[in-house]
Amino acid sequence: YRKAYAAEVLPEDVAKDVERIMYLWEQARAQHGAGGDFLFGSFGAADIMFAPVVSRFMTYSLPTTPVVQAYIDDIRAHPFVTEWYAAGEVEPWVIDKYERTA
Repeated sequence: YRKAYAAEVLPEDVAKDVERIMYLWEQARAQHGAGGDFLFGSFGAADIMFAPVVSRFMTYSLPTTPVVQAYIDDIRAHPFVTEWYAAGEVEPWVIDKYERTA
């Protein structure tokens, strides 16, 4: 991710979505993640699918629980994700309509 924005009060529907995602991540880690740092233990398809969501949590400084923050940190540290972020950081273009104004 290229930048992080300061946390803001979330609209109710967005806050519910964030809570639901965190609940799903916590449940997957608790029920299936033994022996690893990811949702189902070792890094897999579910983690690849959620990598962009992790990026949104980081970009928009969304609230997290300790379990969710650990998952975010683990995803961010994975070599595939590190490579993906590095490739994104050298892209020269920016789509202004998707940038938040200061």
